[in-house]
Amino acid sequence: MPYTVKLPPKERSPQLQGGSPCLPVPATPVTSVTPLPPPTAEPDPLSSAPPSASRGGVDPWPDTLPSGNRRIGPFGACVRCGAGSWARYGDTILCAPCANAASDATRSLQPSRDLVSEYRAVLSRLWLLNLPAAERSPEAYAADVADVHRLLAQQAELCDELGPAFAEAVSREHAQMWFEVMKACPGCGTAGVFHVTEPEP
Repeated sequence: MPYTVKLPPKERSPQLQGGSPCLPVPATPVTSVTPLPPPTAEPDPLSSAPPSASRGGVDPWPDTLPSGNRRIGPFGACVRCGAGSWARYGDTILCAPCANAASDATRSLQPSRDLVSEYRAVLSRLWLLNLPAAERSPEAYAADVADVHRLLAQQAELCDELGPAFAEAVSREHAQMWFEVMKACPGCGTAGVFHVTEPEP
């Protein structure tokens, strides 16, 4: 009678359990991968970029200053602090902080009451009296003279409140606008001629 030999069961290698027979099972299972931090952006050496677009939806540059409207020019040094900037107001180069400081200073000098509109209205009435009239009765002439004296007194009071330099700037600007509408010199009433008065140095 032939006999048989019962062999013990073959044990599987612990390195082959649960995986490919060609790859060992890692000692520590990998559950997650930590991403690398994003690269740090290098600082821009020209931090005062051209103010052609808003940053974060807010434009950091004032549109206009007493020296002129904002425009873009060659890169240069701010006249106040020396920082680089592309922005110019007239011929004055300013960086954003200095431009905003100048804008804040200009707003602080403006009166709370609308003295500018009052001053323009007085000037317009005075200039209307300069326009030549075909015929005027003595009564009308006397009334015009009385209006002139009254308006000149109002002009002097408003000029004191505004300050002579600011009042002169308002007068020059309004005179140009008045001439464009009325087509006559505000100072003498001559049609089609505008006699520009230069400010005193």
